[in-house]
Amino acid sequence: MSMLAIDGALKHSGISYRRNDDIIFYTLDFKGSDVVYELSELYRHFALLKEKEDITHIIREGLAFGYANWACTRLSEVSGVVRAAMYPIPIVDVAPKTVKKIITGKGTASKQDVMIAIQELLGIETTNDNEADAIAIMLIGEAYMELCECNNWIYGVKKISECSIDIAASIRGKH
Repeated sequence: MSMLAIDGALKHSGISYRRNDDIIFYTLDFKGSDVVYELSELYRHFALLKEKEDITHIIREGLAFGYANWACTRLSEVSGVVRAAMYPIPIVDVAPKTVKKIITGKGTASKQDVMIAIQELLGIETTNDNEADAIAIMLIGEAYMELCECNNWIYGVKKISECSIDIAASIRGKH
C-alpha cells in the first residue's frame, strides 16, 4: 500500500508519497499563463505517477472556502483533473484545520508551524509549506489507515476529524 498525498494550490502544489521506506516529496509549479495546457500537463504527470508507483490510496487537503470565486474554480479544475488521472484509486479530502490540529496540536497553526513540526517529527527540511503540508497529509492518511484498518476509505473524511487525537498520538508515537 502506498499513500499519495496532495496539498493542492493555485501556483505550487505539494506532493508526497512513500517509495519503500523513503518519503518522496516535491512541488508542482504552475505558471498560470495557459490554464488548459497546465491542466493537461497535470493530467499527464498524475497518470505517469499512477503508472510508475504503487499508489493505492490518495489523501488531499480539502478546499478552504475563503478563496475568491475564480480561485475556487481553478482549484476545482485541478481537483477534477487529479481525480480523472488517478481513477479508480479512491481519494479522501481532509480539512486544512484538521491537518494543522493533528500535526501541530493547533487548528489555527501557521504554515510555518507545520514546516517546523515536520522537521521535528521526521528530520526533513522542506523547501516550502506545500511540501510540508503534503508530508503531513500523507502521515495522517497512513495513521488513519493503520488505526482504523479502514476498508471503506472513500467515506473516511468525517472519521479522520473524529479520531484526530488518536491519529496525532499514532504519528508522534512512531516518529
